[in-house]
Amino acid sequence: MVISPILLMLAAAQAGASVPATRDRFAACLKKELIAGLKEKVEPDAFRTGFGAKCTAEEGNYRTAMVSADLKRGSSKADANEVADDEISYWREKFEDDYQDYFDNKEMPTE
Repeated sequence: MVISPILLMLAAAQAGASVPATRDRFAACLKKELIAGLKEKVEPDAFRTGFGAKCTAEEGNYRTAMVSADLKRGSSKADANEVADDEISYWREKFEDDYQDYFDNKEMPTE
């Protein structure tokens, strides 16, 4: 049964690799929404109001990848979900803050 441990290691490596990829797709989607809002000159409060409904598919994929990777590392489901919630909140808040800064300074991020 030498194959079984090798397959398990390979599966764990693939699960860990999907976290950066899904994070990158989530961040790219958030950036796309940030740029679209700036181009449309959406007021920051209005941007924040609608921002939570954006990129939900990418957020879900990122959350699933994080929780799966944490569970495979031995975290409890509650802990894995808490880490995912914190991470998602971090990224959304970061882009909301970035939006405010770009809007106030009348700047545009690089695309």
